[in-house]
Amino acid sequence: MTTTRIPRLTVGSAILWGLLWVNGPIFPLLFGVPILAGIIVASWQLSSVFIWISIPVGFLTAWFWWSWTLPKWRLWAITHVNDISHLYRRAVEVGLMWPRGHFFEKTEIKSTSHSIQEREIELIYLLDATQDELKVMSKAVNTTSKELRDCLASPSEFFQRTQAAINLREAMISALILQDHVATSAHQENGFVKLLTDYIRLLNKVGTT
Repeated sequence: MTTTRIPRLTVGSAILWGLLWVNGPIFPLLFGVPILAGIIVASWQLSSVFIWISIPVGFLTAWFWWSWTLPKWRLWAITHVNDISHLYRRAVEVGLMWPRGHFFEKTEIKSTSHSIQEREIELIYLLDATQDELKVMSKAVNTTSKELRDCLASPSEFFQRTQAAINLREAMISALILQDHVATSAHQENGFVKLLTDYIRLLNKVGTT
C-alpha cells in the first residue's frame, strides 16, 4: 500500500485547517450538551440530575469527535506538507494533537489500513530527512578536512599564522556541528527503527485477519 504525498500546503495552513476541522466543534460539544440539557430541564421542569449527567456526556462527545477526526486530518496533512516533523511540533504546541507515541494517542479511532498509510508516509519522510542529514554531514567533514589542511600548510609568517588560527577555529566549529549532526542522525535512526517495527506489526496484523 503506497500513499503519494502531494506537497502544496504550508505547515501553518495545515494547522489552521486542523484547528477549524478538529478543534472547532470541541467546545460547542463540550459546553453545548450541558447547556441544551439545562434548557430542556428548565422547560420541562425535570430533575437537575440530567444536567449533571450531561456534563460527562458532553465531555465524552467532544473526546469522540477529536478521536475520530484527528487521524483523518493528520493523514490529509502529512500528504500535503513537506516538513512532517514541523507539522507535528506545531500541532502539539497549539493543542491540536498529542505527541506521537503518547498514551492518549491510543484513543484515536482509525482503521489498521489508515495506520499503515500514516506509517508509510512517515517512513518515507524520515528516509528523505536522513539522506539530507548525511549530505550535511559529508559537507561538514569536507569543510573540516580542508580547514585542517590549510592550517598545516600555512607558512610561519605572522599573518599566515593568524589566518591559520582563524581557520583552525572554524574547523573546530565545523567539528562541533558534525558532532551535533551525528547525534541528530542517531536520534532519527532510533525513530526510524521504531516506525519500521510498528509498520511491520501493522502489516502482520492485516495478514492475520
